[in-house]
Amino acid sequence: NENIITFDSDGEHKVSDLNRILKFFINAKVELLICNRLNIQRISEKMVNFFFHHKFHLKDPLTGLKVYKTLLLKKYIKKIKVNFFLVDLAMLICSKNHRVKNFPIECNVIKNRQPRIGNKFQVNMKILGILKKIIRNK
Repeated sequence: NENIITFDSDGEHKVSDLNRILKFFINAKVELLICNRLNIQRISEKMVNFFFHHKFHLKDPLTGLKVYKTLLLKKYIKKIKVNFFLVDLAMLICSKNHRVKNFPIECNVIKNRQPRIGNKFQVNMKILGILKKIIRNK
């Protein structure tokens, strides 16, 4: 029973939540756990969240905090493009009817956060590209 956790390095996620998250993941017997943030800042992320929830009944595919069954990750990781924050992986897993759940988390507030993948405009354009992928996903 090996699992892989993705965890953002920007300090948004609380390391102290990991034991609680892993315990929930194991008890829920899921293959993917999406740790949905209770407070999403960007309007573009809120839009992605709305459409993803409408399509897959799950929240916050853009969160960096997810737990995967290793076998599931190995099965699908080569079928996605890594430039979409692993949202394509979450979409693929959800569309294949794997056991996926959300786990709500509170995040640390990071003031004056600067995007690491370009300026604010570039980040929002990339996120809107993800929105397009979600809407088109069949």
